[in-house]
Amino acid sequence: MPSAGFDAGRYLDQSSPDTYIIPDDPPFLILHSDADQSVPLDQAQEFYRKLKAAGVPAQLVIVHGGPHGLDAPDEIPSPSQLAQIIVDFFTCYLK
Repeated sequence: MPSAGFDAGRYLDQSSPDTYIIPDDPPFLILHSDADQSVPLDQAQEFYRKLKAAGVPAQLVIVHGGPHGLDAPDEIPSPSQLAQIIVDFFTCYLK
């Protein structure tokens, strides 16, 4: 049972990465599956929207049919296509 001084809302705000978004953040590549059973897709979408609103370069790739670990052979984009997306992202931003 939480102590009398515990503020769950404050704790959650402090734990959320979107609390700390600033325009100087590095570019973000977010890969998230629409079949993820661990983390809802809308969390990735909201994080992406907040990054863009702050002017942070961001790319959201939604993987169709993949599990949380993005390692299903039938997911779209495929694991090899995801690897290329990652290479392209780093090529773009790590010049």
